[in-house]
Amino acid sequence: GDDQGRAGYWLRFPYSEKNIECLKFAVPHTAREWDEATQRWWVQEGYEKDLALIFSNFHALAFDQQRMF
Repeated sequence: GDDQGRAGYWLRFPYSEKNIECLKFAVPHTAREWDEATQRWWVQEGYEKDLALIFSNFHALAFDQQRMF
């Protein structure tokens, strides 16, 4: 979740044009946003399968985030 109460995930990863293109292709602009201040992406809940295909460690990340919120 985030500080606005939205269900979803924060993603931070080393710059990769390929991963960014995949993210933008898989997740519509209405379901993602870039936070310039924190240098991370917000992705709304419901795109877990897509994120797991892009990021091999997504399920571990999602598990850790659920424990934080």
